[in-house]
Amino acid sequence: MATEAEVTFRFGSGTPRRRRLILRLRRWLELSRLTGAYRFLVDGSFITAKEEPNDIDAVVLLSHDFEHQILKGVDAALELEEMLLTRRPEEIFAAEDTRDWTIG
Repeated sequence: MATEAEVTFRFGSGTPRRRRLILRLRRWLELSRLTGAYRFLVDGSFITAKEEPNDIDAVVLLSHDFEHQILKGVDAALELEEMLLTRRPEEIFAAEDTRDWTIG
């Protein structure tokens, strides 16, 4: 496990590409926090030593009331849902419960 600051320091600097990707990741983390997500996993070439990673792969374990937040019109939930449904960006995935989280 690593904190957002640790990930930013270790993987989010060094090249313009990494700096752009870390901004994307930080937005995902912000939305995840605002919606009460339980966990957030970062993977992919972003967390390697590659100078120019392809992307950031991420999985968010959604809160139990995520659907309710959408129905209530909570902005953060609506924005995150839009990303997940449209697959834009295509690197973020949702786990709706712990069964989804532990598959693999």
